[in-house]
Amino acid sequence: MTRSENEVDQIVFRWDSENLTGNTGFGPVAWSGPRDEAENLFRISGPVLRASGEETRPALIRLQQRAGVMLIRRLPFTDADGGTSVLCHALVGSPALLDPAVCLGLHAWNWEGAAAVDLAEARGGRLPVVREEVLIPATGRGQGALDETLPYVAEELTGTVAELLRHPDDRFTVLDERGDTACAVLWGLHSMFEAVVDRRWTFATHDTVELPALRFAFVGRWSGAASRNTERRRVDPRERCGDRAEELATRLVRHHLRGVAEGEGSEYAVGSALHAAATARRTPLLETAARALTTLDKTTRPADPSPRRRQGAPDSRHPAAPDGRHPGTSDFGHSAAPAPRYSNAPRAAYLDPAGDGQADPRGSQYPSSRGPWSAAPGPVPAPAPSGRADGAGPVDAAAVDGPARAGTERPESPGRRPEAGDRWGTSWPTDPPDTSDDHVPEPPSDPGPAPRTAPAYPPEPPPAPVPPPPSVPRSPAEPPPAPRPADEPHGAGAFPRPVLPLVEPQWTGPGKGARRRRSREREVETSLVHKLPTVRSVEEARELVSRGGSRELLDALRRPQAYAVVTVLLREVARRLPSWGHPLRRELCDVVIHRELWAVAPPAARNDPEEPAEGLRAANAAELHRWAVRPLLGRGDAPVGTVAELLSRLRTRPEPSAREAFWLIVDGERPGLPDAVWLTLLKEAYGMPRTVHRPAGPPLAHPDDPGSGYTRRFLRRAALLIGGLVVAIVLIGVAQWGR
Repeated sequence: MTRSENEVDQIVFRWDSENLTGNTGFGPVAWSGPRDEAENLFRISGPVLRASGEETRPALIRLQQRAGVMLIRRLPFTDADGGTSVLCHALVGSPALLDPAVCLGLHAWNWEGAAAVDLAEARGGRLPVVREEVLIPATGRGQGALDETLPYVAEELTGTVAELLRHPDDRFTVLDERGDTACAVLWGLHSMFEAVVDRRWTFATHDTVELPALRFAFVGRWSGAASRNTERRRVDPRERCGDRAEELATRLVRHHLRGVAEGEGSEYAVGSALHAAATARRTPLLETAARALTTLDKTTRPADPSPRRRQGAPDSRHPAAPDGRHPGTSDFGHSAAPAPRYSNAPRAAYLDPAGDGQADPRGSQYPSSRGPWSAAPGPVPAPAPSGRADGAGPVDAAAVDGPARAGTERPESPGRRPEAGDRWGTSWPTDPPDTSDDHVPEPPSDPGPAPRTAPAYPPEPPPAPVPPPPSVPRSPAEPPPAPRPADEPHGAGAFPRPVLPLVEPQWTGPGKGARRRRSREREVETSLVHKLPTVRSVEEARELVSRGGSRELLDALRRPQAYAVVTVLLREVARRLPSWGHPLRRELCDVVIHRELWAVAPPAARNDPEEPAEGLRAANAAELHRWAVRPLLGRGDAPVGTVAELLSRLRTRPEPSAREAFWLIVDGERPGLPDAVWLTLLKEAYGMPRTVHRPAGPPLAHPDDPGSGYTRRFLRRAALLIGGLVVAIVLIGVAQWGR
C-alpha cells in the first residue's frame, strides 16, 4: 500500500453513518492509499479496531500481515449524542520502516502532522502520505522517554522477562494494573530479546479481547476465564515464584538498566550477549540467557544504577485528547513524560552547511574508568556545564552560539599549571615560598585543636614501602638512554600540545535519543562514488549523498574527497547511524581509523583556502572518534592495537591539528580508552621499550679458551685417541721383536 520504502500511508477508522465504503457503521473514513487496500486492512484487523467497553483505554497496537505493518493509535471517543466508540489513526508501511523499535518510539503519537488530522470529522478526503524524515524526531524523543521510564517498571519487566524465558514460543496476556507500564515493558523486552526471538513483535498496550494476532496483549484487569484456542498465557508480572528463570531475569534486567544508564553503546550489551550466546536456533532460551549472563558478569562494571522510587514514575500512558478530535496535540513526550536523556536527531547542524553542531554533554553520575594518568583513584565528579565537548571549562554563552571561539586560547606553555578544580591539578607541586629579602613570611595562624571525633571507619594502615625495582644489566650492544633535560615535561618531549583556539565540532554524532533502529538499512546503488568528484557545490553533493546507499557512503569515505564533501558524507552517516547494525558500524570504524580521523590535511590540499582551520579539523576528528570509534572500543569490538597506533601517530605528528586531536581525545573526563591503549601511550611517551629485556647471561667463552667445556672435551678425546695409537704401536713392536 505504501508509495515507497521511505513513506507510510495514513488511515482513519471510526463509526460513520455516511461511510464512503458502502458500509454503515464502523470502518475506514479517510486514507492516503488505494481505497481497496484500506477496506482490506479493515476486514483483517476489524476485531482489534472495534474494541469497546468500560475498560477501553488509549492503546498502541502493532499488527503485521504478510509484508506490511499497521501501527494503530486507538482512542475512546464520545460523540455529541453521548454514544461511546473509538477513533483509530493508523500508519501502514513496510516492516523495515515500521519495525517494533520505531513503533514503540512513536507511542506518544506526536510526530509532525499527527495533529493536522481531525479524526472526529475526517471523511472522504485524501490524507497525505507521511515521510520517514517526519517520523525520525518523534521516534528519538519517544525512545529516550522510554529509556527514562525503564527503572520505574523494573518489577514488571523482570516478571515478563522471566515468563518469556520459561515459554519463549507462547503468546502472552500481561496484567497492567497500574495502566502505564505496557510501552516501557515492551521496550525493555525488545531491546534485550530482539535478536533471539524469531516470532513477530505484535502487541496491544491495552485490549479487551485476547486475540491470536497479538503476541503481547496488556489488560488492566482479568475479565473472566482466559480465551480458548488462543494458546495464550496469562501473566501477572508482579508475582514471584523464585525459580531459575526469575533469577536469570533479575540479572538480565539489572544489566540492561545499567547499560541504559551508562549509554555510549552499553544499552546494546545485553542484546549482543544474548545474540552471541545463541549458538544454535534450537538452544533453549533459558540456557542462552545463562551463557549470556556469564559473559556480562565478566565484562560489566560492578556499579549499579541508583534505584528510583516507583511513586515518582513518569506517566507513560497514551493520553486521550480532551475532545477526541486532535489527539496529536497532547503534550506527551514533552511535559508528562520525562525528557529524553539525549538530544533529538537529526540535529539542526545536519541541515545547515555553515552551522556548527553543538557537542553533546557527556557528564555522568556514575563512576567512570579512569586512565593511568589520573591523579587519584575513585569516581570522577560530574563536569560543570561546558561548551567544549570534553567539558574542560566554562564557556561564555555568547561564544557557544558562534561558530568558533577565536578569542579563547590556551596558555603558551604545554606544561601549564592547572587552575583550581582542574582534574589534573592534584598532581602538580605547590609554588615554592618567596625567599627574597623584602618578603617576611607570616606565621600561620593556629586554628586550635580540632574536636576529637570518632572516625566512621578505622584508619587504614599506611601502605608498605615499595622496594625499588632491581637493576637490569644492559647488554653491551644496547646504547644507554639519552639523558632527559631537566626542564622537559614528562610525556611531552618534542611534541607539545599546540596552542589552538577552541571551536565546536561540525561532525557531531547522532542524537542519542534517535537510536535502536538497527534493522533499517538502505541497500541501493546510485553510483555515488563516481558522481561525487563531479559535483560543483555542497548543495549538489548533499542531494547526491541523501539518495545514496549506506555502503555507498562508506565506499565514498574510503576515497580521497574534499573536506567539505567528507563533512556532507559524515553528517549523512550520523543521521543514518541509529539504523545501522553491527557490521556497518564496524566497517565505519575501520574506515575512520584508516583515514586517521581526517585529522591531517593531505599534502596537495594544505595550501587550499577552502580547507578548515587547524582547530576545527582537530575538533571534528575528536568528535568523530567519540561517536564512530569509542562505542565499539567500549564493547570490545574495535581493533585496540590499531587505535593505539593511530593515537600514537597523532601525538607525534608535526601538524598541530593531529596533536590537538590527540589531546582532545585523551584529555577528557571519560576518554573511554581501554587499558591496553593507555599502556601503549605511556610506554611511548616515556621512551620505554615495548618488551622487557631479560637479564643477559654470562658471555659465551671462545672455543679456544682452555677453561671452556668444549676445550676440555676435545683434549680428553684427543688424549684417548693418541694413547690408543701409542699402545697399538707398542704392541705391534713387541710382537715383531718376539719373532
